[in-house]
Amino acid sequence: MPQQRDRWTRVQKRIVVLFGFIGLWWLSGLGDQSARADDFVLPGDDSPKPKARKRAVAPKRQAQGLLPMYGPPKEWQSFRSTSQVTCAIQEGDNIWAGTLDSGVIRWSIRSRGYRFYVPKETLAKARHVTSLAMDRQANLWIGTKGFGVAMLKDGGTRFTWYQYKNGLPSNDIRGLVRDNNGAIWAATNRGAARFDGKRWKKFTRKQGLPDGDLLATGLDSSGNVWFSPNISNPFYYDGSRFHRLKKFPWTGSTCITNDRKGGLWFCNAQGAIHHDSERTRAYDTTHGLAGPVIQAIHVDAGGGVWFGTKDNGISYLREGRWTTINRRQGLTNLDIRAITSGPAGSILAATHLNGIAHYQNRRWYSFSTGIVGNKIHAVAHAHDGSVWLGTGSGASRYHNGYWYNYASEFTTPDVRSFTFDPTGAVWIGTFGAGIYRHQGREWKLTDVLSGIASNNIVGTHLTPEGLWLIHEQKGASLFDGKEWKLFDNNNTVGLLDPAYPAQATHLDKDMTLYIGFKGGGAVKRPLRGRWQRIGFMSGAGGRGVVNSISSEDDGALWFGTKIGLYRMKGNDTKHFTKKDGLPDTQVLAVATEGNKVWIGTNKGVACFDGTSWRSFNKEMGLVSDSISLISVSPTGEKWFGSPLDGLTIYRGE
Repeated sequence: MPQQRDRWTRVQKRIVVLFGFIGLWWLSGLGDQSARADDFVLPGDDSPKPKARKRAVAPKRQAQGLLPMYGPPKEWQSFRSTSQVTCAIQEGDNIWAGTLDSGVIRWSIRSRGYRFYVPKETLAKARHVTSLAMDRQANLWIGTKGFGVAMLKDGGTRFTWYQYKNGLPSNDIRGLVRDNNGAIWAATNRGAARFDGKRWKKFTRKQGLPDGDLLATGLDSSGNVWFSPNISNPFYYDGSRFHRLKKFPWTGSTCITNDRKGGLWFCNAQGAIHHDSERTRAYDTTHGLAGPVIQAIHVDAGGGVWFGTKDNGISYLREGRWTTINRRQGLTNLDIRAITSGPAGSILAATHLNGIAHYQNRRWYSFSTGIVGNKIHAVAHAHDGSVWLGTGSGASRYHNGYWYNYASEFTTPDVRSFTFDPTGAVWIGTFGAGIYRHQGREWKLTDVLSGIASNNIVGTHLTPEGLWLIHEQKGASLFDGKEWKLFDNNNTVGLLDPAYPAQATHLDKDMTLYIGFKGGGAVKRPLRGRWQRIGFMSGAGGRGVVNSISSEDDGALWFGTKIGLYRMKGNDTKHFTKKDGLPDTQVLAVATEGNKVWIGTNKGVACFDGTSWRSFNKEMGLVSDSISLISVSPTGEKWFGSPLDGLTIYRGE
C-alpha cells in the first residue's frame, strides 16, 4: 500500500506540472466574458428614474434549486428539466409552463418553488406541450404535438385525454383559448374544434372553415375567436360564421393577443403585426424590435406592449418609445417563449432554456430551476463536492442543493463529458463544438480550427501524458502541454476504425484508457503504451456493440453490450444475460461500487453483488425504466440518467 500511495503521489505531481503549462496556454489572451448590467428602468415604472444611468454590477443571482417544494433529500429523488419551455400562462399565484418533453411545470410565484405534472404515457409526444388554457373551473387544458388535448383538474394529477377519436380534427394541437361562453377552442393542423363541457364540435372546410392548417388562436375584446393559418390571412368566428381578413402584411402568425383596446397583436417570423378596425400595421427591427422573430406578445395593465423574441431578448413599446431588454438588464436567456403579468404589476417571462424570469422592483430575477435538459449524456463528480451533468441542451452544475445551468455558453449545447484538472478548471467535451475549458467566469473553446481532429467529442480524460479527447469517428487527440497528437486508423493498425463510431470511454486506476465502439468491439491503451484490441469482443457483430465500460479496484472490467453484460479479469471472462438476472439483454450503462455492479437497461436497473441480483424500475422511484448512464458518487449516491426523461438519485444500498 505505501508503494501504491507513493506512485499515485508522483502521478499527481506530474499532472499538476503538466496542467500548469496547459492552463497558461489556454488562458493566454482570454478576457472576462461575464455579463454586467446597467441600472435599468423601464418606461412607465412608478419608481422615479435616476438622473444618470450608472454602470453597476449585475445583481447576485438568487439561489436556484429544488428546496422550496421538494424538501430535504429522500431515498429516491428525480430531477427533470425546467428548461425547454414552450408556452406559459399565469393563474392566481401560479404560473404554468409547458415544456418540450417534461409535460407541465407549475411555479409558485410566492415561493418560486415548482412541481412537475408529467403524463404517464410513455410516448414522448404526450409530454411535448404546445399550448395551455385555463377554464372557469380552474382546470388546466394542455395541447400537445401529436397526442391531442389533456385536461388536468384543479388540484389533481390525473390527465384526461381527448384525441382524434373523441372529435378533434387532429392530435397535433397548435393553440388553445377559452371563449366568453367558457368553451375551450383548439386549433390544429387540420382544422379547429370547440369543447362545450361535454363533447368536441369539429370545424373543418366542410363546416365553412376558411383554412385547415392553423398555427394559433386567440380572442378579441368582442368575444370573436381568431385563427391564424399557415399560408393565408387570419380569420375569426363570430358565433355563427367565419370571416377572413382581406388584407394582411405577412402570413404564418404564431400567436394572437388582445391589445385591450379592441385590436389584436400577431406574432410573426418577420416581426409583429397590429390590427384594429382602422388599419393593420407591421413592425420589424427598423421600428425598434430587438429581433425579427416574435414568439410572444403581452399587453400590460398600463398599455405597454412586451414582445418576446427568439434569441434577442425582449422589446418594450410604450407611448411610441422602444426599449430593448437583454443580458445587460439581467435576462439569463434571450429566447423568450411567453410573457404574462405577475402580482403587483410585475412581469413574468418564460425563457426556452432558463425557466422563468421575473421583473420586479426594476430588476430581473430567476425562478427556481432544475436541470437544463432531460437527455442525459454525462455525470461527473468534482473535487469540491459539486456534480456536473451533461445533457443534449447544455450543462448543469449541482452544488449545495442548487442547480446552476449553462446553455448559451456553448455554440452547440450537446455536452458529452467532463474532466477536472488540479488547477480547478473543468474541461467540457461537446458533440459538435469541440472542448471548453471553464474556470471561474472564464470560458475558452478549442475546436478543429485550434488543432483537434474533430468537434464531435464523446469522452475526455486526464492522464500524466496530457489531456485525451475521444472523437466519435476521428480517433483520439492527445494534448501533452505543447501540441496535439492524433491517434487514428493510420497509426493504430486499424484499431481506431472510423467505420465504427466510438460511444463509450473509461479510464481505470492504472491510467489505462478504454474505448467502446458501435460495431467495433473495444480497444485499450495502457499509460504510454500501445493500442490493443480486447479480443473477445472483436468484429462487427452483436458482441461488437459496446455501450458502457467500468472497472473494479482489483482490475476486473465490466462491459455493457448489445447482447448482455461481460466481466473480464485476466483470461477469465463471464457473460451475463436475462437468464442470470438482467432486466434486459441490451446493457446501456455499467458502474461499479465496491463489490457491486450497477447495470442500466431499457427495462430498469439491476444490481449484482457477485451472488444475488436486485432490480429497480419506475414504480420504485426511477424517473424512467430506460437508464443509459450510471454514476456512483464518492458518498455512495447512485445517479441514474435516462436518454429522454432526466435523472434520479438513489441514496439506498
